[in-house]
Amino acid sequence: MINLKKYLFVLIGFFVLPAFAADVFIVQSYNIEYEWDAEYIDSLKYVLGAEHNYIIRELDSKRKQANEWQETAKQVVEEIKQTRPDVVIVGDDNAMASVGSALNGSDIPVVFLGVNGTLKDYGVEGSLNVTGVLERPFFEQSVRHLRKVTARNKRFLVLMDDSVTMQNAVYETYGDQREVFIQNTQVNFFLSNSAELWQEKVQTAVEEEYDAIIIGTYHTLRWSDDTYFAPATAMEYLRAESVIPVFSFWNIFIGADKAIGGYSITAYEEGKAAARLAQLILRGISVENVPPITSVSGQYVYSKKGLEKWGVKLTTLTRSQAIFQE
Repeated sequence: MINLKKYLFVLIGFFVLPAFAADVFIVQSYNIEYEWDAEYIDSLKYVLGAEHNYIIRELDSKRKQANEWQETAKQVVEEIKQTRPDVVIVGDDNAMASVGSALNGSDIPVVFLGVNGTLKDYGVEGSLNVTGVLERPFFEQSVRHLRKVTARNKRFLVLMDDSVTMQNAVYETYGDQREVFIQNTQVNFFLSNSAELWQEKVQTAVEEEYDAIIIGTYHTLRWSDDTYFAPATAMEYLRAESVIPVFSFWNIFIGADKAIGGYSITAYEEGKAAARLAQLILRGISVENVPPITSVSGQYVYSKKGLEKWGVKLTTLTRSQAIFQE
């Protein structure tokens, strides 16, 4: 729980201390072509302002093998130690595990975002120089919402790759459980990096009597010969083959050629929250007085073409609150 006096001190400091042009070093777990990264970087720059010098490095860990991107991470850590930026912002779990954790205990402020693990997982619990935004997919809120949206809601399949991000997201909420009940809906989590198994699960979803598919990330899928199953191709396959509606926990997977929608986390809001923390640090607030926070709220995001494709109807209230993107 956040200490109220400390929190008030942070808020007061935010309004009274001046900002200055700073070196902001951003480390992406993924790559700029990945919509999630592009969206949160836009948000960071918008909130922090154009006066800063932005240094951006990408690990490209969704497309590269682990040994490759981990070597890149080591080089990035050394670059940060040499350049000594005013603040380092690391996006998502792989950058946090390889760069954020390596900087723990230094005098370089680190702000993370999109992290699905815990502070303890990364050895930064009680850290004096690391803070940020713990990303927590709205599993239960999403399912409760989709129970009202779907005509049938006895069984939902949550389809994910077996990336560190998805492992942490599920484990943090449900531990080792892969079957849970939310209200009266049975929710099964399927995590795999096998393109063949992922496709098979899409094909058998109807005969396994699932009423909807909710997708997590699907960006570390590979065929048995180790070739990459590109995300765009995976989504194209899912849309073509799934006769049951497909929803998403993230807004970046929603659109005319993607999932229908859902109660979703947005990269822009995650980036904005991290930027606010970075602002406090750049204005002179000590990192130890800027406690980590979790994802604050989601948004109803939908595609009108997706609703039409799968014959899903929204209530008047949900439609009035939703953001529509194509």
